[in-house]
Amino acid sequence: MSRSIPNWTPSRGKSLRKQRIRTAVYERRATLMLDLLARFGGLDAEGLRPVMQWGPILPIDRSRQVSDERSLVEAGISSRRSAAARLGADDPEAEGPRPPRVGCLERRN
Repeated sequence: MSRSIPNWTPSRGKSLRKQRIRTAVYERRATLMLDLLARFGGLDAEGLRPVMQWGPILPIDRSRQVSDERSLVEAGISSRRSAAARLGADDPEAEGPRPPRVGCLERRN
């Protein structure tokens, strides 16, 4: 077996083989569903072609990406909503207003 895959492990190789086999099956099944929806459901499926996309097999350490986005927000280069969107937040627009920083509060006498 070729070990040219970075960070190759037997379980990773097994997962990649399963993905290759299942991709064709899942795409074929989705094509059949589109055909049925076009035939009986009135969906205009002309030109649509399903494409299977797999997520990463191994977990990703996003701490570097988070610290980069935090630095951009703190420097005023990027907004919190843009950073949240790039980090994959479900609904960055629903994020509430930014709470005031403790150091920025003024004392009132």
